Amino acid sequence: MTAPATPFGQPHPRHAAQAMRIPLAPEEGWLTVLLLAIMAASVAWSIDDARWLFGQSDLTPFLLPASLAGTAYGFIAAKVGWPRRIALPVGAALAALILPVMVGGVLAPGASFAGQYRATAASVVQAFVDVVRLGHATTPQYGHWLLVFAVLAWATGQFATYTTLHHRRAINAVLLAGGVLVTNMCLTTFDQFPDLVVFSVAGLLLLIRMHAAEERSTWISHQVWRAGTIDTPYLRGGLLFVALIVTGSVLLTATASSAPLAGLFVDVNNWLIDVGRQYAGVLPPGQASRIAGSSFPTTLTIGRVWQTDAAPVLRIQVPGSGEYHWRVIAYDRFTGSGWTQTSTASQAVPAGTKVLAGTTEGSLPTQDRQTVSFQVTPLDATLQDVVSPDTPLTVNQQTRLTAILQADQTFFASLGLDTVAPYAVTASVPQIDPSGVKGLTANELRAAGTDYPAALEQVYTEILPDTVGSPTRLLLNTILEGSKATDPYDIAREIESYLRDPAHFTYQTNVASVDCGGLSVVDCFVKSRVGYCEYYASLMTMMLRVEQIPARMVEGYLPTTPDANGVETITRDQAHAWVEAYFPGYGWIEFDPTGGNQAFTTPLPAGPPVPSATRTTAPSTSPGAGGNAPNRRFGDQPTRAPGSSTPGSGADQATRIGLIGGALLLFALVLGMATWAYRRRQRTLPTPDGVYRGVTGWARRLGYGQRPTQTVFEYMGALGDLVPLARPELEVVAAAKVEVAYGRRELPVERLRLLRVAQSRLRLSLLRLLLRRPRRRPGA
Repeated sequence: MTAPATPFGQPHPRHAAQAMRIPLAPEEGWLTVLLLAIMAASVAWSIDDARWLFGQSDLTPFLLPASLAGTAYGFIAAKVGWPRRIALPVGAALAALILPVMVGGVLAPGASFAGQYRATAASVVQAFVDVVRLGHATTPQYGHWLLVFAVLAWATGQFATYTTLHHRRAINAVLLAGGVLVTNMCLTTFDQFPDLVVFSVAGLLLLIRMHAAEERSTWISHQVWRAGTIDTPYLRGGLLFVALIVTGSVLLTATASSAPLAGLFVDVNNWLIDVGRQYAGVLPPGQASRIAGSSFPTTLTIGRVWQTDAAPVLRIQVPGSGEYHWRVIAYDRFTGSGWTQTSTASQAVPAGTKVLAGTTEGSLPTQDRQTVSFQVTPLDATLQDVVSPDTPLTVNQQTRLTAILQADQTFFASLGLDTVAPYAVTASVPQIDPSGVKGLTANELRAAGTDYPAALEQVYTEILPDTVGSPTRLLLNTILEGSKATDPYDIAREIESYLRDPAHFTYQTNVASVDCGGLSVVDCFVKSRVGYCEYYASLMTMMLRVEQIPARMVEGYLPTTPDANGVETITRDQAHAWVEAYFPGYGWIEFDPTGGNQAFTTPLPAGPPVPSATRTTAPSTSPGAGGNAPNRRFGDQPTRAPGSSTPGSGADQATRIGLIGGALLLFALVLGMATWAYRRRQRTLPTPDGVYRGVTGWARRLGYGQRPTQTVFEYMGALGDLVPLARPELEVVAAAKVEVAYGRRELPVERLRLLRVAQSRLRLSLLRLLLRRPRRRPGA
């Protein structure tokens, strides 16, 4: 039986119907889709394994289905043939519907889809209110971070699949997904080597698979017999190549002991550390991140896991037999999830001059204090802070002092180095005589009174709303209820002793399993009774503030046993947090409440009885009173000028919202201009002469210009012999050029669009001419 006749050149209706149907399988095969899914899954596994939120991996189980959902949508969009201007908005709309429900499954498990969506929305809105409207440095909410990770997983899968199957740009997919994976690996401390191996295998096989598909389509376009069998040798050889490369890389990684490029990126590493310190507060809460190195961020988020190592960071020549806490940074505001420095200013301090000149702490009385000198050798280039016990006086290098401003008073925050090099520092430390005959005694501090400078009291007794709740206040009442402590010193000692007692609290560096809901760090610590030094120090600091005793949390390093030459080698795992409370006339005194035998303090002798000081209406600078004369204007970079709004005030919120709105408006303007320029370029069809000149100019710059005796077809054919992959596009350009230049024809819109596609592909394909040696002219 013969098929019904049809007009010449017209397809049979049955064939036309088949052509209109969407094919059930991609031209590149299902193996290509599987490899894309594995790549996207590797990225999701990497983010999940990093445990960015509170050190827990069970908070991000939805990342794998989110990445696979993005892959599935990218496949559908490519199969349907949607252009980018349709595929991207539709994908964003689907993600906006699906991903909040996935996140809500973590925030509100067991709720309906609508309830899970509402839980995600409420968490994101509350995070915005905390950070933008209330001006908090951090927020206890984490739903917005879950949503960010979900979007990242979805977008990676969607982009990789769509750009591979629709635009046939597998290299773009591998580069983007690999960039996300490697960036995540560089930031986290968890081992992610298996994820990298899986991704590398899938990515290499994908590139080989796509190359084989390109070769097959080229053979078919040239009507080469049995072109469909080209896949087999390509894939066999490619699989062997991938196996050898990956196996060799794994063996080399496992056995190599040298690091020839270790010192190549020191400057880049220091730059990353600076960036990390500035933005540590906006990172996910509880991250186990490398981004802070050995530095101490100005905004500290207390995580669920404390990870460190024994790498040496400092070598200090210690005079005599003194043992000191090596203070680096002091914080003034507790945010509920961590600590930050508010209203800071900084100024350069020339070498050898008084570091704290002009600050409130620079005018502290010298009673019961002594001056000591230290030689410090940094062993870690990321530690760009001066370490000093108690109050630094001078440094023989130029430094930059950061201080906290309050009214006409300024208080120490940190002291940074301009260059990381050995330095000498002198410091004022309490003089302690075990016999109590001279030096600082407990009875002196008991008698110090509560005559605090008004500005200091305002800063260091601040308690933000919802940061210290009933669990902490009830425990404080329990501690002091049966105690005879009535003065600040005895109250501080009672709290310190109670927290250190292992019968009450347990020192533990991993509290990822603790779930306290929306409680602050200190209330959660009271509830769980497990934590590490930052938990202990935060709780004691806030308890002292409840009692209206000025206190701050500081961080630095614990002392270690000096060697025979009096040299202490400080390692990274000696990083520690402790408490400093202020006593009028004597300055800041250290307390270390951390349990688990981690704390170190030198006990004060009782000493002879001292009459108690009484509170006066005006602070003075005499011992026992502790006030300070107003200091001169401090700093060359004030964060808040006199008379400006305070953090969280209406003016500050308006300024913050205005800046964010302006940035969003600018971003939208730039995006709109870029979109307009792109669409205008897409609507502007090229001319055959222009495309031909572009191709010949591109080839000429690569050393393969057209000879004067060559015709258009001869020259394009010669280039096609050199780059067989580009032959179909070269034929399109040659035919269009000849038809317009010599046939005087006007090409239809479809031909011009095809010409534009050929032009874009040739820009990349002709780069293969760089790999040919020796260079020769086409047709020579």
